[in-house]
Amino acid sequence: MKTRDIVFYTTLAVAALAMAGCEKSNDMPQESGPGLPAEIRFAPAIVPLTRATGTAFEEGDTVGIYCVESTDDPAAAIVGERYIDNKQLTMTAGTLTGTTPCFWPTEYTGLSDFYAYFPYNEKGLSDDKQSYEISVALDQSDDEAFRTSDHMLARAQNTARTEKAIPLDFKRLMSLLDFVLLPGTGYDDVDGILAAEVQVMNMAQVANVDFVTGEVSSPAIKANITPHGSFRASDGKAVGVEAIVPPQHIDARSYLFNVRIGERNFRCTTDKELTFEAGRRYTFTLTINRAAAGGEVALSPTIEDWTPGTASSEETVEVDPDLDAKVVRDIDGNEYAIVRIGTQQWTGANLRTTHYNDGTPITLLEDQEAWAQCENSEEAAYCLYDNDATNSELYGMLYNWHAANTGKLCPEGWHIPSVEEWKTLSDYLGSNAGAMLKSTSGWSDTWGESKPEYQGTDDYGFTALPGGARKWNQFETLGSKGTWWTTDAVPDYPLSASYARLDASDQILSTGSSWGKETGCSIRCLKD
Repeated sequence: MKTRDIVFYTTLAVAALAMAGCEKSNDMPQESGPGLPAEIRFAPAIVPLTRATGTAFEEGDTVGIYCVESTDDPAAAIVGERYIDNKQLTMTAGTLTGTTPCFWPTEYTGLSDFYAYFPYNEKGLSDDKQSYEISVALDQSDDEAFRTSDHMLARAQNTARTEKAIPLDFKRLMSLLDFVLLPGTGYDDVDGILAAEVQVMNMAQVANVDFVTGEVSSPAIKANITPHGSFRASDGKAVGVEAIVPPQHIDARSYLFNVRIGERNFRCTTDKELTFEAGRRYTFTLTINRAAAGGEVALSPTIEDWTPGTASSEETVEVDPDLDAKVVRDIDGNEYAIVRIGTQQWTGANLRTTHYNDGTPITLLEDQEAWAQCENSEEAAYCLYDNDATNSELYGMLYNWHAANTGKLCPEGWHIPSVEEWKTLSDYLGSNAGAMLKSTSGWSDTWGESKPEYQGTDDYGFTALPGGARKWNQFETLGSKGTWWTTDAVPDYPLSASYARLDASDQILSTGSSWGKETGCSIRCLKD
């Protein structure tokens, strides 16, 4: 039975701190006294365990601070005159200090709005914006990268002039993912699973924070994130691995994270929608079972998502689907239907991954000259047809043979087919193989004319599309030809390799052609 509870990724209450130096436009020292600007002081009260690191502000931490005149429209005020403009304060010997003190503005005598944020960035807010882009590190294994991914914001609006310290309440802007592993069948104790490695997959890396409202929105730029920490034993569990991510919505059946145990990768998906909110911790508990027959490991995870007062549900996370699976996902989380034709299982769309299945990025080459140089350099690379993302969404990526030959393009347990395996497919389907594999629309001749006889019947859901190719000198044949690499190099021609081909002009699946290895072709994957 899964449990749900609420644990807040606790806020940092910073009531203001020691003398922090700031003024409107420069760092020249100023004096205070009768007739001179009054100094602003900040003194913090830190709520325990408020930082991702489990401590308060640390020595050397830097924050940025703004001050504007309070008005009925705080959004207009912050993009107007700034009397303290992104002044850097540094935690030194337990106090936040700047190169000069902060002083109350002399231009007005009314209320002020203060905004402070962590970690400091010299660019800060643009002059005409109230929102600021925040991001997390992709590799959070480093302590500093993890710590500075923990973005916070404090707002003290409508503050009257005072000789007392101004309280600042820093609130977290990110979400924290926490991983707990439990030893299951086949493990005597937790020691057998402490070497497990977790990767957070296909997660938004950046978002925007509105300084006036404190709201975080517009998560974007999905990427894979390496968490912080390593597993250690605690009360029979493996704990100690965490990752910070922007608040975001996760669709059902999203590829959420990857667990590696030894040489095995297990791709974990959620069968329900999730919403990660700012300032909250989400714990994923995984029970790891090792089959009695040998080394296969199965994961049976539950999700503890943090909604107050809700009973646990029976929803589960799907891990490493079995032979009845309908889809397979690549390392980037792209989903492909599994198409069964005879004894073979194929992906039902062209590959779209930008990473090898071990998480290493594949080189993206847009420049045509750089692409042509792969003939001699043998650099593994991919591209988008015409460098246009619209084409890659429909037709997938184009990969040169050097990338295909790494053996790491397809999802684990899948591979790029050989010429013989393409022939097996062709022999099973017979003389009309091309028509049975081709999509029912989208095929045209080289002049762009589409005719009924160019289209296929797509009997099995293979949905072959004419994704074209990239040669050493140009992109070509989009809409009229589909090409897919095989694993076979051509004997006696070291610069060439074999590919499979479908043309609009006929219904034949051809496997007898070859191209230079620098050519960009589509990829279909075949289950091992």
